[in-house]
Amino acid sequence: YFFLAPLKRFLSIRDAIFDRAQQCLQFENEYNQALYENLSGTLLNNYAPKILGSSNFKLHVHEDHLNIGQYEKCILEKLQIPYYNQPKLNSKFPHRIHNGVIPQAKKTSILPILIMAQRYKVDIHKYHIICERNSLRNIAMNENPYVMGVKKIGETLFLRRHDNRFVDKNQAGYRFEQMCIRGYNSSTCFKQLVEGNIGTFKTLITAETDAIDEQTHQAIELKSRYNTIDIYDEEDSWLQTFLSDTKTIIVGKRTSEEPPRLVNLHEYNVSSISDDKIKNKILLHLYRVLDFLQQNVKQDGIYLLSRHYDPNLENHNLYLYKVAEKDEQELTFITQQILAQLGFKF
Repeated sequence: YFFLAPLKRFLSIRDAIFDRAQQCLQFENEYNQALYENLSGTLLNNYAPKILGSSNFKLHVHEDHLNIGQYEKCILEKLQIPYYNQPKLNSKFPHRIHNGVIPQAKKTSILPILIMAQRYKVDIHKYHIICERNSLRNIAMNENPYVMGVKKIGETLFLRRHDNRFVDKNQAGYRFEQMCIRGYNSSTCFKQLVEGNIGTFKTLITAETDAIDEQTHQAIELKSRYNTIDIYDEEDSWLQTFLSDTKTIIVGKRTSEEPPRLVNLHEYNVSSISDDKIKNKILLHLYRVLDFLQQNVKQDGIYLLSRHYDPNLENHNLYLYKVAEKDEQELTFITQQILAQLGFKF
């Protein structure tokens, strides 16, 4: 006799919710040569990102992820832009502060992207995928375990990731950002609304932006490294910036003392990072998963897309679950009523 190991997923959603699911489909990660040849090169060139708007969001967000009024209050009325101000070499990072960790809401809300779309008069009906940038990053990189909610309304898929998030103002990367955007309100983050195309799918995402070049008005990604100016994880850094139409990454090399000193700065052109073959492979995987969702997610019910380790198969796999009716209320993150309140009729 042998026994299958009980499936422990170690995710932010209880195993019981997965175990109760009405349906579970496994994504087949087989290499499709014909599809690759058909899309090769076009995915990279056809993304064609366009910035539709920008907003400042307070870092302290409301716990009720479905409360439109509370999330509207999280957006500053007057737009403040974090213009890049190059710090001087040998200057010290800001000092650590007490209570520097700001926990984020337990349930991530999709309302910020919808409120931004409403304010900038964006017609969301024309998009196949609406989500945060990091949802697309997680899917495309295909490295870490993750779980995200999926809901189809009309022909649009809404994705909402489930994770435990916080902002650590004492992290070296955060303090480096503050050095580069002096005068910007540190109790807010700057987000941009970006449309793009992943193959045949039109996407609408929000992307947190570190800084803006005052001359070109283009986004800049800021990263800090200890004792090196190399970019950490080139492929992921490329994807992060590519999706948000960020053309430049600036890496600040720091010392190990506290507070650290800035000893070097290096500017990278995003298009020169990584190899085009690798970029196309990343985008092809993203396209295939989005296509898998479009084909299998129906308008009734709520779904979970999850990448996790399966001890029975001894590898990581990607699964789509249709959740049980008794779990739908707990996992609801978007409804037609919410969209109607924001002026979007489906």
